[in-house]
Amino acid sequence: MSAIANFKKRCDAEKANAEKAQQAHDCAEHDPIPAPVNEALALLAHLLGCEEQDAIAQAKEFAAMGCKVVSLEADLTDEQADKVAAGLSEDDKAASINADLEQTNTELQHSADTVADAAQTVEQAADKVETAANDVSETSSDLAYSAESISEAASDIKEATEELKKPSAEQASSRGEKDAKAKKSSKK
Repeated sequence: MSAIANFKKRCDAEKANAEKAQQAHDCAEHDPIPAPVNEALALLAHLLGCEEQDAIAQAKEFAAMGCKVVSLEADLTDEQADKVAAGLSEDDKAASINADLEQTNTELQHSADTVADAAQTVEQAADKVETAANDVSETSSDLAYSAESISEAASDIKEATEELKKPSAEQASSRGEKDAKAKKSSKK
């Protein structure tokens, strides 16, 4: 019977080990193993005065802006060093913002000058159009006056031509008498 008892003990032991392994597996899925602390990341976050998850992104920003590490006096306390680091990063951000604002102001001033020049050009063109319209109006008035004068002159010429075409009664008789008298005298 000892063989049977030993067999049962081994089966019970295997079941117990299997249950422990299952429990350990279940806990691993629900409770993640904490990641090891990254000292370099923690130090970078401390120096930049930000959270660890933002430290690398902020360091890349500073590197892109051309920021360099300045040596701090060893006499500064941690709190003072944090304030200096935060102040440097704020100064860099403010300088970048000021540069962007200056560029934007320059572009806006240039655009305003361009718009003002365009407005002046439009105003000059409008003045020229108005002057041309006045000239056309005066010219049309002059043409109307000239046309009236030409029409009157044409009427006068027509009347004069009609008068010239009509034979005059006095002229015909006087000419005929003179011609007749001249003819008679030549016959005598």
